[in-house]
Amino acid sequence: MGAGMGIGMGFGIGGAMGSSMGQMAQNLQLGGTACPKCGLSNQSVAKFCFSCGTPLTQRPEQPRDDRIILVCDKCGNESPDGSKFCPKCGDPFICCPKCKTDNKEGSLKCRKCGETMPFKCAKCGTEVFGDTKFCPGCGKRLLQKCTKCDTVLPYGTRFCSDCGTPCTTEEDSNHA
Repeated sequence: MGAGMGIGMGFGIGGAMGSSMGQMAQNLQLGGTACPKCGLSNQSVAKFCFSCGTPLTQRPEQPRDDRIILVCDKCGNESPDGSKFCPKCGDPFICCPKCKTDNKEGSLKCRKCGETMPFKCAKCGTEVFGDTKFCPGCGKRLLQKCTKCDTVLPYGTRFCSDCGTPCTTEEDSNHA
C-alpha cells in the first residue's frame, strides 16, 4: 500500500511539475514584460497582464544622468560644468547659482528660475549678491529704479528694459 501511495504522489508531483514547465515554456515564447504580481511574461506591447490584470511597466527606468551641462545663452553650444567660456563663440558663462543656467552679462535675475544673479562692482570688482543698491566694498551706486514702472535696473542703464522710458542718473542730471 505504501508503494502505491508513493507512486500516486509521484504522479501528482509530476503533473504539477509538468504544468509549471508548460507555463515557463509559454512565458519564454511570449518573451515580453514580466508581471510583477504573478510573474507571467506578457507581450512587450501589453499594458496590463493578460492573466491577472496587473498594470505592467513597459520599460525599466533609465538611470538619471546628474552631470550638469552648461548651454551657452549666445550660441547654444553645450559645455561641461565648470567651463568659464564657451569654446565655440567665446561668450563667458554667467551661471545662476541655483539652477546653473547661463545668463546674459548684466542680468539681475536668472532667465530660467528667477533667482537674483550675483554681479561684480564695476569700480572695485567686489562680487555683490541680491538687490544691493550700493557696493559694500567702495560705496558705488549699483542699482536704480525706473521712474515710470519701478523696474530695478543696473545703475547707468539708459532705457528701461520693461517700458522703454529713458532713465536719468544723478550724473546726467548734474550735466543738464
